[in-house]
Amino acid sequence: MKKAIVLLLACALILSCAAAFAAATPWNDKTVNVKITNSVTGEDTIYDQSAAFAPGIGWSGNLDWSLKNNQLVAAKKADAASGAETGLTQSFANYAANDTGADGYGFYVKNNCKGEVLFSFQGTWIAPPSDIANGTISNSGIMFTNDSEAVLTSMDGVETAIKAEGVLDNGCAAIIIPEGFEGYVTIPASSIIVDIADDNAEYADLDNKPLDNTKITLNWVALYMNNVDTNGIIFDNFFVYGSDITASEDASIVTDAITLKQDGQDGEEDDNKDNQQGTGDLSVLAYAAAAAAGCGTLIFRKKK
Repeated sequence: MKKAIVLLLACALILSCAAAFAAATPWNDKTVNVKITNSVTGEDTIYDQSAAFAPGIGWSGNLDWSLKNNQLVAAKKADAASGAETGLTQSFANYAANDTGADGYGFYVKNNCKGEVLFSFQGTWIAPPSDIANGTISNSGIMFTNDSEAVLTSMDGVETAIKAEGVLDNGCAAIIIPEGFEGYVTIPASSIIVDIADDNAEYADLDNKPLDNTKITLNWVALYMNNVDTNGIIFDNFFVYGSDITASEDASIVTDAITLKQDGQDGEEDDNKDNQQGTGDLSVLAYAAAAAAGCGTLIFRKKK
């Protein structure tokens, strides 16, 4: 009976490992390459909100955007009204035509705000990769749904799988960036849903489907946020990732930034009790441990 229970636990462990690693990231899967599309460098600048789209920023009017210490900073104006807080950051994200065949999109973020920030790619201009210079698919864009998934990878090496459980002021789904979080956000292309307007018949088959970036590229990336306060939120190191893309020469800026925690780093388990088990149970447990090792030894929390 005891052995049967241990076997069931071993199977559960194997299945849980498989589920946990469904979302590959550059830190838990060495076959995943990183192509940095912008490492965000330049002289400190406060961007002029009257100059729309220069340097690739469109404004909601509620946020001040600046380049400081080679990072993009958004902070709420002291006199800002409530509502949308949006930045169109094509010149920073630079995903256009770089994302063809990528498994997903990522960036560094640090939430200095006093509370969680809701974040979404939304209202983004999209285009066929072959024609990004001359046009977009009119009145169309992308969004998250409540089933959209992302991974937060903190600078201290913990990966947390999340869903877009937040709700923006416009009623759309958003991922939640916790207060004080610093690290990387990775968003699978499959979590981004395409919204094709009725007047684009040739792309109708892509409507309400996960993004296929071999057919559509993210031409202008809209960072749509709620709850940004005067303390601000920082963005840096925009990138695409996947096993079928070529890594950029500076990919190590992202890949070497984090070392995932290994089991046992937060405290050693008491091995004495387990060592008292019979040899039959030990062999089963060893098999379970081997299975776990095959899955990896990362700390990967699933947020409910």
